[in-house]
Amino acid sequence: MRINCYAEELLDEVEIITKPVYDDLFGKRTFYGVRVYLASPDVLHSSPEDDDRSAITFWVPWTRANGHDFDFVEGVFNKMYLKLKEAQAKESVGGE
Repeated sequence: MRINCYAEELLDEVEIITKPVYDDLFGKRTFYGVRVYLASPDVLHSSPEDDDRSAITFWVPWTRANGHDFDFVEGVFNKMYLKLKEAQAKESVGGE
């Protein structure tokens, strides 16, 4: 799956999402995600309680052996940032 988000759509509104689950094998667990909201037309929202905006949620991986892997998410976001800084540096010296 590929998702394209254009800069004009990105908002600096980010929140942590939690989803508690229960199953017989693991009992009660809480899954965590980081949600980034996208801009959408105001006409879609009739009231502040009617929040049906588009968003992207990055869920924290969970494994039976290790539980939550928050470090994985940190690594992915750091890698994205470093790749962008690398591209910016190439552009500033005449780049490609």
